[in-house]
Amino acid sequence: PTYPLFADLGFHGLAVEADGQFVGALMHNLAGLPVLVAKSFITVGNAVALITGARLPAVDVFKIDIDSFDCDVLPRVLRAFAPAVVIAEYNVYFPPPIKMKLVPSRSGYDSGKRGNIYECSIQYLNDDVMRPLGYVLLQLDWQNVIYVREEIAQGLGMAGGVEVQAAYHQGYTTQPDR
Repeated sequence: PTYPLFADLGFHGLAVEADGQFVGALMHNLAGLPVLVAKSFITVGNAVALITGARLPAVDVFKIDIDSFDCDVLPRVLRAFAPAVVIAEYNVYFPPPIKMKLVPSRSGYDSGKRGNIYECSIQYLNDDVMRPLGYVLLQLDWQNVIYVREEIAQGLGMAGGVEVQAAYHQGYTTQPDR
């Protein structure tokens, strides 16, 4: 969902991929665009440094999909850069009002063995990560969500955003192919 920002609008960016099988394809797809590609895992400890090291002119949009400790990485990045828009994944297997978060461990995380336990639930993401940092939910589509800073939502006529349970129902449970 971020490709048009680079290709059509000229945004600068940093694309980070941990799997060496996909780095070449990512570099090919982003060739000629103002996007740096890095091969790295994103962790709670290195996320801010990766972005800072890219020397981007700004961080207006932040997209995260690391299938693990997303809800621990997000607060650090949001506090450091305050992007206007955040696109994230959440764990669809824990519907609202259930709160669940994968807890970081020193042994890391093997997404190949994750089963249904990954990331965090939409209720946790909303209540414990995004809202306290001034972001509101605008849209939920399958496992992806879009949040914006509250003042942007107000400017769009969507003050307060959308309610989590209604968004989950409309954007996930009622999808015909689910």
